[in-house]
Parts: sequence; C-alpha cells; structure tokens
Amino acid sequence: MPVAKGMTQIDDEMTAAIEYSATTPVREAQRMRGEFLTRWRKRSSQLSPRGAGPCHVDLLDEMLRDLGIRGADALLHHLRTGCPMSGVVGYEEIYSPGPPGEPEITEEELLRRQPDVLARSTQAIRAESPANKEAIWSSVRKELEAGFVVELRNPPANAVYLRRFMVRQVKSDEPVPRVKERACDDGRMALINKAVRMATPVKLDTADVYAEVARRVAHRATTRDPGAAFKSMGLDHKEAYRQLRARNDRLCRCVVAEDPSTGRVRFFRMERLSFGEAAAVVHYNAFAKVLARVVRRGLKLPLCQYYDDFASPCPAGDDTALTDVLELLQGILHTSFNEDKTSEGHSFRHLGLVFTNRKRRRGGGDLGPQEGGPGAHVEGRAGPRFLVTG
Repeated sequence: MPVAKGMTQIDDEMTAAIEYSATTPVREAQRMRGEFLTRWRKRSSQLSPRGAGPCHVDLLDEMLRDLGIRGADALLHHLRTGCPMSGVVGYEEIYSPGPPGEPEITEEELLRRQPDVLARSTQAIRAESPANKEAIWSSVRKELEAGFVVELRNPPANAVYLRRFMVRQVKSDEPVPRVKERACDDGRMALINKAVRMATPVKLDTADVYAEVARRVAHRATTRDPGAAFKSMGLDHKEAYRQLRARNDRLCRCVVAEDPSTGRVRFFRMERLSFGEAAAVVHYNAFAKVLARVVRRGLKLPLCQYYDDFASPCPAGDDTALTDVLELLQGILHTSFNEDKTSEGHSFRHLGLVFTNRKRRRGGGDLGPQEGGPGAHVEGRAGPRFLVTG
C-alpha cells in the first residue's frame, strides 16, 4: 500500500497551530475554542444528518468551507454515496499525486473469475479450525447487529467474494502489550486489490513528526516564557474503517463465512469498508486527515494523525483541550472514539512509544516531568528514540 512514512515536513497549517498553541494564554485559547464549539453545536442542532453516513457530512461540508479547507469535494461525495473499492482511487487535493497508471486487472476480469474465487474462498473457510470458525462467525454476528453487514440469501451477479479470517496483532501501543484478534477479509484472494490503483500515496504523521511538532511547540513557548510547561494528549478512532460507508453498486462486497452450528456457508453484504481491501487505506486516511485539519484550524491545536491515532501537545494547564477535541469530533460531527483509550499527561503513549515531557538543565541532563518542563523524550522498548527539548 502506498504509505509515505518518516516525513518530518511541517506545513503552514500545522505551523500556525503550533504558533497559536505555544504563544496564546490558556484562558484565551479556551474562550476561543468554546465560542467555536458553541457556534457549531447550535448549527448541528439546526441541520439534520441525512442518511447513515460516517458522520454529520453536511455539517462537515459547511465547516470545511467556513474554515477555508478546500479540495475535499471527492471525499465528501464518497462519504455520502459510499467509497468505491476498484478503479483508480485517490484524493489529489488531500495528498500529492502518485505516478500514473491503471489497476492490474479490470472489473470485468474480476467478475469473470468470480466462480473460481468463490470456490477457493469456500475451500479455505472449510479448512479453518473449529476455534477460528467460531471467532469468524462471532465477528460476523457482531457486525450484523451493528448494521455493518446485511445477510444475502442470493448474492447478486456483481458480487465480490471476500473470505473472512482472523489475524492476531500485538498491540504495543498500550501500557501492557497484548495480542488482539481482528477479523480481516481477504482482498487478495478476492482479487479486488488487483482491481484498484491508489493514485495518491498516503502521508502519515509518524512518531518523528509528532516529536518535531512537540519540539517546535516547546521551543517557541520557552522562547517567550522559560517556565512554560506542556503535556500530550491522544485519541483513538473507534472501528476506523467501519466508520465509512461502502459503495456496492458496481461491485458488491460479499463476506463469505461458515455458520458453525449448521456447517452452511452464508453470505453478507458489507455496508462499511473492509479490513483487507486496499482502497480502504486511502479512503479512511483522507477522512481522518480532514478531521485533524478541522481541529488544527478550528480549535488551533497542532493535532497529528496516524491512521486512527490522533495526538497533540498542549499547555500543561489547559484542562479542556482534550474534551474540546472530543466534543468537536464526536459530539458535534458524530464520529466515534474509544473514550477508554483517550489519554493526556506528561507521560503519554503514542504509536508504541512513550512521550515524556521534560526540560533540559542548563548544565546538561533532564528535569523530570514533575518539575514541569517542556519538550518530548520518547522511549520505546529498546530505550530512547527521540529527545526534543525547548
């Protein structure tokens, strides 16, 4: 998948948010955010959401225009009508264009090979262990209850059959690393990942980007006030890909799973994006990046985004920054976050690393976070990764 990593370039929009966060008194910043939220909370109550989109799309549309954020027309269209999984997919106004080209296979070729895909998918499903069959079926039932899938008695002629399987991920971004089971759909076996070309590489705010943002905030703030102190805050999008609607008119995503109680293979149309389809990467990250831009312009916080993880430094005395971000993105725009994974403080875990705000002593060495210093000391399992100070 075309994902650009390790890029520490900070654009003008982020620079402006850094400047505001680092130099504006906390009470003034809180007042500004409060006025912004009050205005859009009122507008949200006046504008009823249409359809079952991933968020209040019409309100987001108005907000983008008001904030001067351009180039999201294609994204807004897909949020309303569903995101395609084939063809040439990209967001040139959100990400820089990649090299030209076409998908490896056409939609026609994909559908011509449909019977073979179904046969191989069914064979693979039958070969799963009893435990995996139960886990797969449980994931389907949960998504059925949530409205993410709809059962089909007779799959349509344009069905793309996705074999569901379980993967086990080590979650290193939590205080105690654990193994998490996740249901994925086999986009390679279904051939849909050959029927799409992503025209725009996705640019993510990696750990080095966040460290650079924290360094700049600390440097700018301590230039004005040597005693300035900062903390970090983070948010985690809930069921990220499932927040975006799937488009099923040209090609219909059909998950194939076996009911362990009967041994019968059953079919389910995906109403949301699927973990396993390549196009979901660019669709979701374009959406998440636009949300981060709304926070940077509307709330003037230097929010970074890496897939479904969002993080920002903010003044240590600002006790409403995190709740203001949640109010905007969840309360007003109606996107969903894992509130048990939101966090803030001098010591902060993000992307599997621990960021600890510290201040350099004049003669060398670091002051601890209890001494209220700026900067970001970033540690991983193998020890320090970054040390940025004011």
